[in-house]
Amino acid sequence: MPGVSGNPGGRPKGLSRRVRELVGEDGHAIAEFMFIVLSDETERTADRMEAAKWLADRGFGKAALVVDVSPVTEHVFREFLTGLSTEDLEAMAAILQKYSPDAPQLAESSDLRSSAGAVGASSRQR
Repeated sequence: MPGVSGNPGGRPKGLSRRVRELVGEDGHAIAEFMFIVLSDETERTADRMEAAKWLADRGFGKAALVVDVSPVTEHVFREFLTGLSTEDLEAMAAILQKYSPDAPQLAESSDLRSSAGAVGASSRQR
């Protein structure tokens, strides 16, 4: 339901303060516990691995997420365009005109018009 929280009461008042009272302001007690789990060879491997991950994340920071954003070649882009209907192209042009400062120049581009013409022809053949 929009506007309704799944946790209307939120975090209980005073919980953060109580946790800090138990483990210290700097979380030293938690780090010590996780190190004990990591060092204890009788612990399950999964628990030791989780402790190692926890310690590494807090000690050295979480590993950066690497995302491949290779540029799209003109061939791939034209191939994508040929799969769109005229209505799809018109909707894309409207979005570009609304949000892109260079949209008027792009819309008037002969390359875009020739691509759209090829797309329109291919979508009518379906």
